[in-house]
Order: sequence, then structure tokens, then C-alpha cells
Amino acid sequence: MQKLKASSEEELMKLRQASVVIQEKIAENWHPTVSSSSRSAIGVFEVNEDGSIANLKMKKKSGNYDFDVKCLKTIIDSAPFNPISRWIEIEFNFDYNLYQKKLFGKEPVVREEYDPNHPYSLELYEKSVPVIVRKPDHNSTTATQVVNKANLVNSQNPSPSKALTDADMKKIASFKLAHPLDCQLNKDCFATIYPEHAGTEKDYACGRLSTTGMDGTSFSLRNSSLINNPGVKVLAVANGEVLEINNGYDDDYSFSQSNSIDSCGNSLSVKHNNDFTTSYCHLMKDSIIVKPGQKLSKGDALAKLGASGDTNQPQLYIQLKYKSTVIDPFTGTGLETPCSEAGKNYKKSLWQDHISYKSTGLRDVGIADSELLLEDVWANKFPGNSIASDAKALIFWVHFFGQEKGDIEDAKIFDPDGKLFFSGNTVLDKNYRDSLRYAGRLRTGEAFKKGKWKASYKLQRDSATVFETSYEFFVK
Repeated sequence: MQKLKASSEEELMKLRQASVVIQEKIAENWHPTVSSSSRSAIGVFEVNEDGSIANLKMKKKSGNYDFDVKCLKTIIDSAPFNPISRWIEIEFNFDYNLYQKKLFGKEPVVREEYDPNHPYSLELYEKSVPVIVRKPDHNSTTATQVVNKANLVNSQNPSPSKALTDADMKKIASFKLAHPLDCQLNKDCFATIYPEHAGTEKDYACGRLSTTGMDGTSFSLRNSSLINNPGVKVLAVANGEVLEINNGYDDDYSFSQSNSIDSCGNSLSVKHNNDFTTSYCHLMKDSIIVKPGQKLSKGDALAKLGASGDTNQPQLYIQLKYKSTVIDPFTGTGLETPCSEAGKNYKKSLWQDHISYKSTGLRDVGIADSELLLEDVWANKFPGNSIASDAKALIFWVHFFGQEKGDIEDAKIFDPDGKLFFSGNTVLDKNYRDSLRYAGRLRTGEAFKKGKWKASYKLQRDSATVFETSYEFFVK
């Protein structure tokens, strides 16, 4: 599709007027129930000859389903589009700061009555000026791009969250979830990021495995090699019906977070009985094997885990909602509940099979022939357990999550004769949710000795050993 200018100044003015109306509606009426520094989304739709709206879809999703529903619903309810033009596609950008409750970090202007001779003061809305796209065939939108308007608006309750009643809490407590990934927990996959409680960047255990605005749980794989051959299945956590799917985004196995077109990537949502919904993000392109309206049983395969959307590691993001309230599945409470209170409910976890809380966990170890970055490990740049004797470096690396400030790490490497090749001891000066530590040396002269080498790593906290591991590799 070719992007063109408006056919007239009056048409452009009407589009800008609509933009101001929409932005004001968002600023006035939205009452976010989660903490987040910002949310952004791009809503795209067509305007027919009679001024009606068709083919609503999200060109860019924010990662928050309610936010996206409200973007489109606000367009439907608020904008004075009739008449504008025939068969055009209009794109609006929304960027809403939930802390300051301002649009684009600025105060919204007061809209005046439309006057073609008096342009609105749109400099505060420079990001919301619409893109107009003339389409040769207004029916050419592909099936995967179209979002059914009725399903979109009604599939989840877009109203602000209300306080949960005792009846609500009883219903929530009885809702049990299966594990969402077909993997061996705490060996091949880990719960590494938890929902944030009470806007404190704390998880339900008052630990540090959360972040600002985190309103779901991330289950991360040990390494990216598990994604393929045969891959990791994403499973339905409960009986339900497929609500929406979103497919067509490429997987970025460099894990550079360069793919920000859609933060959630390939995704789907499922409606369950008793007002529950779940949403799944970062699915593999073209791996979704279910369709909207399809009935599901707990444990059914939905798709495969991939690396689509804004992710720096192979992980599944899953969010649970009861009506319009995000629920922490580890406690059965809303995210406004302080962690000191939510943690008391851990034994009331909604997971049918217990998922233990691990504040620190070892993911993987390996050997590399050069200095490396965390994305190199995620991209499986150093497979195998051997390097060449003439490699430019001999690097033993350890990948884990949840290191704490003050932790003491000790690494050692021994050559085939048992001679100490490297020894290092470090006290960490900050916390890490995801961390790569490595030790070794660059080759400055003769080749590394061929044979079987050994390495060890130990992490201590408060005079106790958190974990230690040993590793054997070969120089050839």
C-alpha cells in the first residue's frame, strides 16, 4: 500500500480533529489498574464511503490486551469521521504515560469547536497525526490481519478493575492452572519473572524477580537450542475457548530486542469459564494450531514457543485475568496486594502442580573461544563442549538468574594435567535478574594444551553456598 497525503486540507483537518478527540477521551476516561512507565499501540482501521469503520486491527500491540481494546473502542465511539473520504486506512499512534497520566509526557489541550479557518494546536499531538493510506481494493485485507469488531470489544471487560469481593476470591481460589509449557520445570525451563505487586518492583515473595509494570509471569528456557527439534509446546492452562490469535511476526533468534513492531509478538488469548482469560506471548511464527472459537481442554497444545516480539530470551509470557483484574497465579490475589500480604497466600497458589519459588537458579554452563555477551549465549553461539587449541581465548561461562548484591562467586579452571589455569573471586556490587559470568584468558603465545579440562563455579550468599557446579570440556 502506498502512503499518500490527504486529498484536501479540510480532510486532513477533520482527521486531525478526530485525533484530538481520541487523545482527549483516553486522557479523561482511562483509569489504568496496573503500574507501567508507558504503554504504546498503533490502531489501524478503514473508513468506508458512508463513514463507517471496517477491518479494525492492531498494527502494533502494547502487550496489554485491555489497552489495545480501549484504543480501538475509543476510535469507534469518539471520532467524527463522517464524511471524510472513501476507502482509506488510517493509523493512530497512542503513547500513554500511566504514571503522569499525560499523553506523550504533555498535558492534553482543550478541544475547541471545529473551525476550518482556525487549526487546532496540534504540536502537543505530533505523534498522533494520522497516516492516510489509499487502498486499491478495500476488501484485500488478509484473514490473519482482520479482527472481528464484536469479538474484540466484548471479549474482555474494558472497564476499570473493581475491588474483588469475597465471592470473587472464592471463585479465583477454585480456579486451577496446568503448567503452560511442555518442559521439565527447574531443569529445562524456569519461572524467572513474576507479576509486580503494589508498584514496588517486588514479586509476591518480596523478592527482586519482577519489574515495573510486569503484569504476567515469564517462563524462560534454559537455552535457545530447546526451541527447535522438536521445539517446546505451549499448552492450555485450563479448559476454554480461543478468543483471539495474532500471527505473522518473525522470530528474532539473535535476541537483540530489535523487533519492537509488536511487544507481544505472535500471541493468543483464551476465554475460560467463570470470567477468566489467559494471554500468551512470544510464540513461534506460524506455529499456532488453534483458531478463534475453538474449544480447548486443559493441556491441549496451542503453539510452540519462539522468539517473536520484544524479548531478549526464549521465554513465554502468560497473563491471567479475572474479569478486568490481573491475578497473580502464585497467590490468587490482585496485583494491588502488597507482597507482604500476597506472599501469605502462596499455599493458595492456583497452579495445580506446585511451582516452587527460586530466587536464584543456574541455567547453563559452557565454553567459548572468545569474549561473549548474554545475547550470544541466548543465541546458542557457542554450542558443544570443546574449542580448538589455537583459539584466541579460553572462556568458561556460567548463565543464571537472580544474583544478589554482596554475593561472592568463585571460579576455577584446571588444565589436563590438573594445573590451575585460572582462579578468580568476585563480590557482586548489584542485583541481577539475568546474568552471564565468565572467566578465562586470552591466548597470548603457545596453543592451549590439548585434552580434557575441568572448571568449577561456586556462588555464596551470607556464608552459605547457593549453588556450585563443575564442568568438563575439551581442547582439540
